[in-house]
Amino acid sequence: MALIAILIFSPALAAALLVVWLHDGRNPVYAPARVGLKGQSFRMYKIRTMIIGADSSKVDSTSDLDKRITPVGRIIRKTKLDEV
Repeated sequence: MALIAILIFSPALAAALLVVWLHDGRNPVYAPARVGLKGQSFRMYKIRTMIIGADSSKVDSTSDLDKRITPVGRIIRKTKLDEV
């Protein structure tokens, strides 16, 4: 099922990554550290929808009017591509 999902979503994901990179000229991937099973740390890879360094502000939640969200990021969030 995962292979089928990758095949279905890969064109949309590739397009989103390209648009973020063209808009900012920077890395379109955000890779925060998360804690998983048995306390093991791992990297979760997502499409970046906020400005670089947004996590340094220590704000725990965002709103629709958050100034750290890029214009391209707003579209990606509406389509939920950053969650795939």
